[in-house]
Amino acid sequence: MARKIWLGMLAITLTFGMTGCGDGANGGGAGGGTGNAPIVSPIDGRWVFADEETIVLVLGNGISRMYFDGVLDHHGTFSTSGNSFIVTDAEGARTATFVLSNNNTLTITAIDEGETFVQVWHRQR
Repeated sequence: MARKIWLGMLAITLTFGMTGCGDGANGGGAGGGTGNAPIVSPIDGRWVFADEETIVLVLGNGISRMYFDGVLDHHGTFSTSGNSFIVTDAEGARTATFVLSNNNTLTITAIDEGETFVQVWHRQR
């Protein structure tokens, strides 16, 4: 169960963190350029897993982190394109799709080993 949750969270994190980021040449994006303003993704922030409030996903600046009971459990990077995202970590790259509703509910759909997983996350205020 934890692996399935983690796969979905990691996929989300990697996808949304790079939304709107450039190549760094004109400020912002990939850690280069001269711009000082951070790139903000619509999914950046803290997300609480709807089925288990002790699981928190933190997304921002292309970095994803997942916490179980307040302890860092997984981390990686992510990028997005449209409603697809790619999460990369020590286990490799995974692709998933997401839907952001009312800026407060994030639904992630991922396929792992032929099985489809749907996860719902709520923005933590």
